Amino acid sequence: ATGAPHNLTFLDLSENMLPASALPRLVDWRISNLVTLKLAGNGLRSLPPELFKGLPKLCALVVNDNKLKALRFEHELPELNTIILSGNRIDSLGPETGFDKLPGLKKLSASKNRL
Repeated sequence: ATGAPHNLTFLDLSENMLPASALPRLVDWRISNLVTLKLAGNGLRSLPPELFKGLPKLCALVVNDNKLKALRFEHELPELNTIILSGNRIDSLGPETGFDKLPGLKKLSASKNRL
């Protein structure tokens, strides 16, 4: 894909079996107004930290039913208040996750993991 409208606020790419190589390309889409990103059920093993760099308005991240082993936030996401990561392979949500970069986090769903 060459990109999406810059004013896009909701993007659902669930159940597409996206290759991990597709995620860094989302950064090139310049979708800085995105509020909700849904990547559920894609078999993803990781989320590249740079994915979130260009999403300052992101409020909801839905990545349930993938194969994620870890989740790491390296960039400040002040608006992110909801993360749904149920049904993955995550075994730790310690300080290395970077929750300190998410001051607005209110809802975290992590059922069906390896915690």
